[in-house]
Amino acid sequence: MNIVLRLVSLVFMFCLPVFLVLSVVRGVVAAPFTYEMALSISNAEIVTGIDSTELIVIGEETSNYLLGRSGPVLDPSVTLSDGSVIKIFNQREIDHMVDVRELMNKLWRLHEFMLLLIIVRLVISFLFEKKESLTNISQETRMSGMLSLIILAFAGISGLLLFDQFFLQFHEMFFSNDLWQLDPKTDRLIQIYPRDFWFGALFVTAGFVIFLLLILSGIAQWYLRSASKASDQRGQLERQRLT
Repeated sequence: MNIVLRLVSLVFMFCLPVFLVLSVVRGVVAAPFTYEMALSISNAEIVTGIDSTELIVIGEETSNYLLGRSGPVLDPSVTLSDGSVIKIFNQREIDHMVDVRELMNKLWRLHEFMLLLIIVRLVISFLFEKKESLTNISQETRMSGMLSLIILAFAGISGLLLFDQFFLQFHEMFFSNDLWQLDPKTDRLIQIYPRDFWFGALFVTAGFVIFLLLILSGIAQWYLRSASKASDQRGQLERQRLT
């Protein structure tokens, strides 16, 4: 049984930071701020010639699409001042966004699976570890948080220095075609969401993850310290009673 509990503990320590990262990614995809940041960084209104109000709507449609709240194809259109209607994205961009949504769907399923494993760990802890459950969970949370912060520190430095290489390798790893290779002169998708936006989004995401890890690690450390003090006080009272 001890071996099983140790294995479950290791799984929990792995799942917790992965769950936090995917939670932040999901939040960033859903947040209007993300798309406002993209428009600010890209100067999309000037570059594309599309009104900012229309671009905000496109951002909302993109968010809903990536979260699986809309149809299988992202094909927004806008009405110009002369009454004509134009498509925002060409077929290559539309096809690439289909690939992106498939990747996002896999991430959302992984996110939910990580949550399930975390819940299973908590249930097992309360059922089999009884009084030690909160202490064990806190120790695992603190250790997981510390290791994750160290890994994120190295990843952050690498991302800062080697972002373009990372960006290229990411696309080559997760996409089996070259649809992601867009032309910033003609393709509105990359005009609205250029390289500098992704650079900023990466560090916004990392910042939120680090913040959450610090919060959880801090709470775990506080509980362990409080529990240790309470245990010392109980021991001292017991010794006084015996003497």
